[in-house]
Amino acid sequence: MNQIEINCVIFKNVKLNRMEGILYVTDQNNKKRFVQNDLEKYGKMWEDFYDVLMVETVKDEDNIPLEDLGHPARLGL
Repeated sequence: MNQIEINCVIFKNVKLNRMEGILYVTDQNNKKRFVQNDLEKYGKMWEDFYDVLMVETVKDEDNIPLEDLGHPARLGL
């Protein structure tokens, strides 16, 4: 597992970017590595974004036709 050195500075009452409630965490080269967001402000949008991420993680997996799965009762579900 790669190790990443993270430098995080918190500024109070300072607007650092154009979107209030969004904070970028950068590495030692000032490259954006992570994002923190205010879930009270952007919670619904985060849910949608997370759903897209989940779809992207499985998009290249093999699909199983619905007919091959069988009826849920037969599967003990």
